This record gives sequence, C-alpha cells and structure tokens, in this order.
Amino acid sequence: RQTLYPTELRVYIAERETRVHSRWIDVLRVNHPDQP
Repeated sequence: RQTLYPTELRVYIAERETRVHSRWIDVLRVNHPDQP
C-alpha cells in the first residue's frame, strides 16, 4: 500500500532528494575532474 502525501510534502521530499543527489554529483565531479 502506497502512502499518499500532500502535494507540498511530495514537492519538499523531491527537492530535498534532488539537492542531496546534486551534492553527490558535485563531490564526484571534484574527485574525478576528468569526467564530463
């Protein structure tokens, strides 16, 4: 059973996950500057 969140909470979770993912991309880019 899937839990349904209010739209605001879904957006908050999505933005937070995207922010964390982007931070990891920045870390990988710094550690491997030769990668595109």
